[in-house]
Amino acid sequence: MDAHVSKLTWPGGPSTTLDTITLNADLVVDDMASSRFVNLNINGNTLFVDYAANYDKFPRCSGSGLIVKQGTNTFYMGDDWPHTFTGEWVVSNGTLKAINYLAAWPDCPNVTVASDAGVSGTVELNCGSTADRLPLRFTIAGPGYSNQGALRFTQSFPQSAGQPTFARPITVQADATCYIGSGLTVEHTGALDGSGTLTLFGGGTYDMNNVWTGTVSGATCNGIVAAAGTVDIAGCTLSLAGLEGVSGRREYVLVDYASANGYLVGTNFAAVNGLTGDWLIDYDGTDAHPNAVVLLRPPMRGSVLIVR
Repeated sequence: MDAHVSKLTWPGGPSTTLDTITLNADLVVDDMASSRFVNLNINGNTLFVDYAANYDKFPRCSGSGLIVKQGTNTFYMGDDWPHTFTGEWVVSNGTLKAINYLAAWPDCPNVTVASDAGVSGTVELNCGSTADRLPLRFTIAGPGYSNQGALRFTQSFPQSAGQPTFARPITVQADATCYIGSGLTVEHTGALDGSGTLTLFGGGTYDMNNVWTGTVSGATCNGIVAAAGTVDIAGCTLSLAGLEGVSGRREYVLVDYASANGYLVGTNFAAVNGLTGDWLIDYDGTDAHPNAVVLLRPPMRGSVLIVR
């Protein structure tokens, strides 16, 4: 059974001589009042956090293992104190919010936004000036906490000229939503992959900055839906594989901008790899999928010769 404490209090020492807490088992914490001048060594275990904590109430983290954000509260991450935690974060409920002056997370390989049994988490990114300090990958699924988006951008990336773009890869593990606020632009210079469909809402612009590779592999297509906002595919690539073995399917929706508030920038892919002779790309949509970028195989036309 996991250890469970209602409140972890540890005043800590000065920043030059950090006190260290080492976990020797999984720990569930409902509230925490430790100093940021405490080093919490996860030590290969799992720390479950279930409280609304400001960033200066959470210790510096080190070691490996998992940190799981659960419960409906918002967990704020900020300040400029570094983490050396090499494990992963999981946001299973509520919101993990990264703000400007974000702590460096250079050793955190992944943050997973989970969705299970109607319960979903959200990662909110309000740290456009410190995008280079984010975890190395985001893996997302679901609609987010209270349908706020599995990934939620409330600041542009870059926030201003000379600041970093959003360069971290996003893996859409299952169908997921992404909120970009109206008037904001997210320049995504990292990969977008995974087998799920990403639905954008909020009214902002998702600029894939010439680096997105849309993929169709057999029956799998990692499409994008612009429910409210703009998708910019200018300079991007489409990679196709396994279409010869697909039977009974004539259309793949790559980008759907059919919503009254959905828009497309870029009239074609800069490069298309693996397109076979009987498949076409329609950037205006079809009868079945109007206002969409569609990979389609038109029905055969012409005379039919019957031999008896």
